Amino acid sequence: MNSVLNHNSAQLVLKKGFEQVCEGEERLPCGASDTILRFDELESRRRVRELCALLRYGYWNYFFTATCNNAFTPGIAPVFKAVRGLYDLLESKDVAPAMEKYVTLFTRCWNRIANHLHYWIVNGIDKPFGNVKYIWQRMEAQDQGSPVANMLHIHGGITLHPESIEETLNRICCISDGLSDPSFGTGLTQLIEKGVFETLEDAHDVLELSNVQTHDCDRANSRCHKRIDAETGDKKCRVPRHPSSGEHWFKPTLGLYSEEALDDLESINLVQTNDDGSVKLDDEGIRYPHSNLIGGRHHYIASDHELAIPTIPLFWWLMRSATNVQVCDTKFCASYCAKYLGGQE
Repeated sequence: MNSVLNHNSAQLVLKKGFEQVCEGEERLPCGASDTILRFDELESRRRVRELCALLRYGYWNYFFTATCNNAFTPGIAPVFKAVRGLYDLLESKDVAPAMEKYVTLFTRCWNRIANHLHYWIVNGIDKPFGNVKYIWQRMEAQDQGSPVANMLHIHGGITLHPESIEETLNRICCISDGLSDPSFGTGLTQLIEKGVFETLEDAHDVLELSNVQTHDCDRANSRCHKRIDAETGDKKCRVPRHPSSGEHWFKPTLGLYSEEALDDLESINLVQTNDDGSVKLDDEGIRYPHSNLIGGRHHYIASDHELAIPTIPLFWWLMRSATNVQVCDTKFCASYCAKYLGGQE
């Protein structure tokens, strides 16, 4: 191991795993693994197998993403500030390369936060996501930017004990001004009572970060773009737009299945029928699959003056960084598994 690390970057090992730097005849399985896949590939497959098994016990109600804000996220902000203080005399362009020496330390802190987050979601007295039955969680690396500025982000799926869809939806906030709304239990004085902050001044300092819950492609350096055409290379922003609305609503998407697939679904009674027994069709003559097979998107109470990212307010106040929480339908869960199994959108 030492001989390999002598001519390889520790940063590469951290991101891709020790097996990534063991090429050719030296490329050996690491730890208890029985494969020579790169760490990120192996981790994805292991998590997908775990996810597929877990979905047998219940589909997700929520899918969440959490990012790390080195300057504000509890558990890493004090460490980052202390390390940054070592380089106060450097020119700004030289600070980032110097800080990368500590990427292992920052990542370990962030992993510890992820473990505590997992515990808090399931066992915390606040129960920000409701009464959690199962949770699946993984960390994922970004390919662009500095490993310090772009830390691993967390993806998670949450299955709740039975509750109404209204209860599930009413936890979601999709207006940046709503993050401190007392109706969510996150008014500034309520946060102090919960022990999240000691003073109103501290709470106001964090509230100024609420712009991270609004999306701007330029601010994200177009990392939000995904390829929509393999031939032309055309891309579009993956962040969904939520139309201005005073209530939550669901927009179904038909046309997700081929005629052959719908024929198969109809043969096993998995298409919807009218009261007279005829197959239910939309205005374009497309058959409606069973309600559990209809994909679509939940839309939330939103404003048209901003592109807000939906979240659960107390979750955002804990992370103090960009978070995303979506209410799921069963089609989303199956599509998410297929995405990781196929390795593409």
